Amino acid sequence: MKLSGYSSRTSQATVTAVVFIIFLILPICVGWFYYNNGFTLKQQVSSQLQNEENIASAAIQLKLNRLTEIASSLAVSPKIVAAVSQGNWDAAASVVRDAQNNPSFYDPYIDRMVFFDSNGVEQSAYPTLIGGIGNNASSTSWYTTAVQTDTVVVSSVVRRAATPSLNVIEIAAPVFNGNDVIGILVMQIPTDNFLDFGYALSTGTYGFTYIVDSKGNVVAHPKYSATDGVVNLASVAPVKNILAGESGEMITSDPSGNQNNFLVYEPISKYGWGIVIQEPYTEAFTAYNAMMKNMGIAEALLLVIDVLVSYLVFRFIGSRRSREELK
Repeated sequence: MKLSGYSSRTSQATVTAVVFIIFLILPICVGWFYYNNGFTLKQQVSSQLQNEENIASAAIQLKLNRLTEIASSLAVSPKIVAAVSQGNWDAAASVVRDAQNNPSFYDPYIDRMVFFDSNGVEQSAYPTLIGGIGNNASSTSWYTTAVQTDTVVVSSVVRRAATPSLNVIEIAAPVFNGNDVIGILVMQIPTDNFLDFGYALSTGTYGFTYIVDSKGNVVAHPKYSATDGVVNLASVAPVKNILAGESGEMITSDPSGNQNNFLVYEPISKYGWGIVIQEPYTEAFTAYNAMMKNMGIAEALLLVIDVLVSYLVFRFIGSRRSREELK
């Protein structure tokens, strides 16, 4: 009699367990569905930001190509070569002034054109600014590279000596007389101009894009202005990876510690620059987070239903057997 009761209880528990497992398949399937779609959604967000970054990177490279072509073309202009050869620096400045009216040489990014002699001393400029003429740039890396390699050089971010003082990119093109460098034409580009490349990107309400040069100096960043001093971010994780020639994505903690940020980064290899898109993790993955929240609610609800059904089956079997034993 005891064995029979024990067997009944065992059978009752077994049936209940089977029912629980069968009904457990539903939350497992729902969880798999949400997880699979959530993973796909997360990849889509990442891919979208990377695609936008690729487009911005290509656009920046095209802009720099355009600017270097202008500098190179002006440096070989017969009028400029003749003026520099004669030491007529004001005439050279007049040529670049007039070139601003020529679509072939005009670009709104160009703020100023400066002529240096072969010793690196500023001789003339358009427009002329206070504190510019006589400035010696022979110790700068762009001067050394332009003279030694005879090529057009895109500098890292530097502080302009003339007033108003601001951060600029200097594009230096040597002026030749035969094989000899007789001067250098330098175009100054305010770094704030490069902010345009970040404004068009979909970085959400609190996201932003920033650009760094080959040394990790800020070229364009919404939190810094060209009127600020040169800011170096070479120690920041994504910039460190860019300087190593790497691209990718990462999650970092905000300095305040209140949120995580999702970043994608990519080097602009030809010039050694890099671009970073940063967005708060919760904002970047709003749809993903909502899906995961819905998954949690659905899973909890289905598990409650599973437990409830299993309990009702357990009670039903127990009640039925009790009635049979009374007959």
